[in-house]
Amino acid sequence: MSKQDRAISMEFAKLDWHNWIKKGYTWKAAREEIEKDYEFTDEEKIKFRWWLVGIMESYQEAGAVK
Repeated sequence: MSKQDRAISMEFAKLDWHNWIKKGYTWKAAREEIEKDYEFTDEEKIKFRWWLVGIMESYQEAGAVK
């Protein structure tokens, strides 16, 4: 897969993560589903998890998560 295709795949994974959350999955379960469905490299897994950290921080700042 080309570098551009992998970047697009990462964006779709982020959208899918939000969809798993809307279905009632926990953050961890949604992440595990994404990592199972998408064949991320180790580097991509790290990037995805750092993206999740940013999402968690924004939820905390908004008061949605304690």
